[in-house]
Amino acid sequence: MFGVAGCAALGVGRAAPTQDEIAALPLTEVLMLADGGNGFAQHRLCHAYSYGDGVQQDYARAFEWCTRAASHAELASSKTLLGDLYFHGRGVEQSLELARHWYEQAAAGGHPHAQFMLGVIYQQGRGVAPDTDAARTWYESAAAGGSSLARDRLDQLPVK
Repeated sequence: MFGVAGCAALGVGRAAPTQDEIAALPLTEVLMLADGGNGFAQHRLCHAYSYGDGVQQDYARAFEWCTRAASHAELASSKTLLGDLYFHGRGVEQSLELARHWYEQAAAGGHPHAQFMLGVIYQQGRGVAPDTDAARTWYESAAAGGSSLARDRLDQLPVK
């Protein structure tokens, strides 16, 4: 089925492929790795279906792969994408509570977009009581991580 190079890329006879190696693989091979439980491969499919990157955009499939990838502690990006799917109700029924849960999980791993979204949730009172102080804290964390959107939101908050 796969030649020597394909077997090596899939990790047959050696350590599992790295995230960079998985990024270079065709999606058919990524799918095999993802089905085998490889978190990086699951994340690649999560991202691909969320954004239509190399495949037809499909939020239901994105939800499936993001859910599987989010079980891997090191994949804050998958947790953030899962939060986005819940927040917007894409591929799953909208749940601000579950969106917040997944954003909190990713934010604990230092993911700036998750921190930014928690700022939005608290600033706008989306599923929680509005809390400018909590919003400011999350926007500051996201801005420290490089989020220009968070820096813009900080400028819009009332001065303490």
